[in-house]
Amino acid sequence: MNDNSIMLRVLGKSLIWTSSTFFFGLFQLWILFGNTKILKTFTISFDQILIDGSLLFFSTGLAASITTDYHLSDNQIKSKLFSSIIFVFFPIIIISTCTWLFTCCFGKNKLLIDLIFIRNAELVVLIMVGLYAFIAKIILFYLDIE
Repeated sequence: MNDNSIMLRVLGKSLIWTSSTFFFGLFQLWILFGNTKILKTFTISFDQILIDGSLLFFSTGLAASITTDYHLSDNQIKSKLFSSIIFVFFPIIIISTCTWLFTCCFGKNKLLIDLIFIRNAELVVLIMVGLYAFIAKIILFYLDIE
């Protein structure tokens, strides 16, 4: 196999892994959204989903599982600095941000929560964890091939 086909294979595996993780990890949300389309009497509040923190718990679990997967793997990145940035610093940033956002919403009166800020921050976290998952799995799949 040449380098291009290896890289395409690794990119494909990472894309499939990340997509299926988002699909199955957020499956309860897909069911809720589906029910709003099928059952006209069923309504869902996206703001309530944000306040409850389900996207934050998903993001925390995903970042933690990828990091654990790397640290338990036999294949490690040779550069300790790069490894620390990707598999220590980024997960700490993601998990800390999720914890902080959840704390901002937990136990507060819903009227006192800045929903626009929370919505934007959780969207940023979801994008960050998606990119982190995709890039980290590229690295992990590539290390498995070597």
